Amino acid sequence: RDSRPFHPHMTVAFRDLSRAVFPDAWAYFSSLAYERTFVADRLTLLRHTGDRWQIAHEWPLTGLPSGE
Repeated sequence: RDSRPFHPHMTVAFRDLSRAVFPDAWAYFSSLAYERTFVADRLTLLRHTGDRWQIAHEWPLTGLPSGE
């Protein structure tokens, strides 16, 4: 229903990163390789209410190998 295209992503942010230092931080972190793994039991869609993020929907992930 939303007219904006959906772009799945993960956001890692810090509130204390000022606009003034953002270009330097971007230059530094964008040149680093980053690869990690993790186990997730669900996907969560968040929507911003204009005041805060709220869970709009959750989808359980099934079929995880035993012991993970």
